[in-house]
Parts: sequence; C-alpha cells; structure tokens
Amino acid sequence: MPIKSFTILIISVLILLTPKFYYLYLSLDSNKYTEKSVYNSGDETHYLLLAKNLSENFVYADNGSNTPTESAVWRSPIWPIILAALFAITNQIFSLILLKFIMELTLIALALSLYYKYGGIKYKFIFPFLLLLIEPQYIKYSLTFLSESITSIFILILVICFLLFSNSRKYSISIIVCALIVFYCHPVSAFFVGFLLLFYGLLNLKKSFWRVLCHALIFISVFSIWPIRNHLTFNKGFFITASQGATFSKGWNKNVISKFNNCDGDLANEGLNLDYLSLKDEDTKNLSVLDKSKLYKKATFTFLKASSYSEILKIILVKIKSNFNPFMEKSKDVFLEKIAVPFRFLYCFVFIQTLYFLLFKKEELIVSNRYKVSIAILAILLGQVFMSVYIYTGLRFNAIYSLVLLFLSIVFNMNLINKLFILIGSKYKSISR
Repeated sequence: MPIKSFTILIISVLILLTPKFYYLYLSLDSNKYTEKSVYNSGDETHYLLLAKNLSENFVYADNGSNTPTESAVWRSPIWPIILAALFAITNQIFSLILLKFIMELTLIALALSLYYKYGGIKYKFIFPFLLLLIEPQYIKYSLTFLSESITSIFILILVICFLLFSNSRKYSISIIVCALIVFYCHPVSAFFVGFLLLFYGLLNLKKSFWRVLCHALIFISVFSIWPIRNHLTFNKGFFITASQGATFSKGWNKNVISKFNNCDGDLANEGLNLDYLSLKDEDTKNLSVLDKSKLYKKATFTFLKASSYSEILKIILVKIKSNFNPFMEKSKDVFLEKIAVPFRFLYCFVFIQTLYFLLFKKEELIVSNRYKVSIAILAILLGQVFMSVYIYTGLRFNAIYSLVLLFLSIVFNMNLINKLFILIGSKYKSISR
C-alpha cells in the first residue's frame, strides 16, 4: 500500500475513533472508572472479581479464594481469562479499559487486514468497513467490562474466517478455533455457532468428508472440556454455565406475554415459576447456585406442562417480535441506543434482503460470490430466532452481532457501493475539469 494511501487510512481511522474517545472521556469524567463505581455495577463487577482472582490465585472463583466457586461458573471462561491477562499488567481500572480499547482495536484491524489480504478486495473498498468503528452498540459495550464488545469482535473474525477459508484445507481449522472462542465468550451465541458450523459442514461434506469429520471431533472434544471440568469440580452434572436455569426461567413465565421487552429481559424475576412447585423465593435461600439453577429449570418445565399450546405460542411470538424490534421497547435516555436504531433497521433490511435472494435468486448469489455471505447472515438470523425462543434475547444480547452484521451488510451490497464509488469518481473528475 502506498505511503499516501496508508496516511489517508490512518487519518480516517483517527477521525472515526473520535466518538469512542468522546464517550471514553465522558465515562472518565463521570467517575465511572473508579473502584467504587465498577465494583458496584452488577455484571461488570462479577467479571472483574473473576479476572482478579484468576490473575492472583489462578483459580476460577469470584470471592478471592483458592477454591473454585459455583457462582463463578455463572460466567463462561474466555472473557474472564482475557481480562485476567490484562490484570497481570495493571489493576488500575482506567488503565484496564484503555488496554481493552487497544486490544479490541488491534483485533478489528487484524480482522479487516485478514479480509483485505485474502478476500481480494481493492484498497478503496477498505474505507466502508471503517464504519465498524462507529457502530453505536459496539461503542456502548466497549466502554464497559462486559463481554459483549469482545464477543462481537470474535464473531466478526469467525465469520471472516468462514467466508475466506471454509473451502480451504490449510486454514479452515481457524473456523473451529474461532467458533469455540465465540461460544465460550458468550453462550448466547450458541445457536448461531451451531448453524454456522452446520452450514460449514454441509458445504464441504461431499468434497472433504474426512476434514469435516476431523473438525467435528476436534470441536466436540475441546467443547466438552469445560462441562467435564464443572462436573468433576462440583459433582452436580455437566453444564456450561450456572445461569442456565435462571435464564430459562426468565424467558418462560406468566409475565412474558404482558411485560417482556427488549431492554429488561435479563432483569426479569427467575423465581416466578417456583409457584408451580409450591415454593417461594425464600425457600431457595439455603440452596447453592447450581442447585437453584436445577430448581429453576424444573419449575420452568412444570410451567410449560401447565401452559396451553396457545399460551406457549404467544410467548414465542412476543419474544421473536421483540428480538427484531429496532426500537427500545422501554424508554431509556441512552443516546447510543437511540442512534443505534438506524443501524438495527439496516440489519433487519439485510435479513429480509438475504431471505429474498436465497429463496428467489439463489443462482445470482452463487454467480456474484455472495452465497457464503448470505449463509453467514442466515446463521445469525436463525441463531437469534432460536435463542429468543429457547430463553430470550434483547438489545444487549443482540449487540454481539452488531459488528458482523454491519460488515456483512457492506459485503453483501458491495456492488452497489462500487457503483457509488464510480459515480462519485466521475462527478469529481467532471468538477476538476
């Protein structure tokens, strides 16, 4: 890349990072990055306690002990481990968020460099992808110690590897590695990961059966390590996270039809279904985290058995409708969420656009090399639908797809973007004359 072009690229990146720097300054100015603030902020606090304990004691616990705790397994391991590595460098809160910022920016740069190198795109087409830096949902969570922003980057890398290497013997293992990282960074991605790997297998099953089989065995083997570890540690069965029962209960209860929204899904009362076991919240006080999880799961299945098919269908429709609603269903004065609405409209449009082409213009997709792009978008769509039915989704959970959906929107409509470049170039030449 010529020095002049590289300079323009760097200047463009710095300009597009301005909103991130601005919100970083606002967060710092409002004392968000003080120990008093971050260690009293729910999920963020839990991730920090986990990472700190991992860094100091090399044990997956959240209470400063040398003994693994059940409550620690509420979180899947990838982000706490990464955050623990940052803790090894510094334990100052603002320094940690700066390290997170640098790490995420580096990963985005690596992802786009990978696509530029192996995707065969011209230099000028890099610039539309820089819009990833101003995706509002990504910016919102990148300012926190939650796992949504880093997960969104890993999903971006996973999809880029899928687009580039799904037919490659040499590099296709990267898809399996990235899929494992994504899942154990945020299990809400489970169905998306499952569908993407299914499509990867179907695309290669005839031509590379043994490679697909080998990759499947590798995935299952590595995937099984965490549930096996949990079973051996606590002797309470094989499970991914200790939150499985609670999230299942939050997504299936009598209040979903009337009160569920895409802002507060994670704040729902997981104890509502205990009524179906003739129990109250007070009856669970002496239970461990994992025992509670099992009880919530049992209570939720009891609720489902007591519900009619029409009630179950209503709950499903409420959650799916909420999943695809680009607007906040509860009024909140969060500017980044408000300016994210046009982006979410774009993603809904791309979902519809993809389904249209897959159903009615499949040959055109194959000829234009957009078939794998449409498959990746379909995997996200199905992943969101199935997860919203199984438990629930919402603006926060769906933020993990923000970067990749913007990326895929650009790739899918690259022909249109190319025409715009040509039009702008011709007008510029006519004006200069």
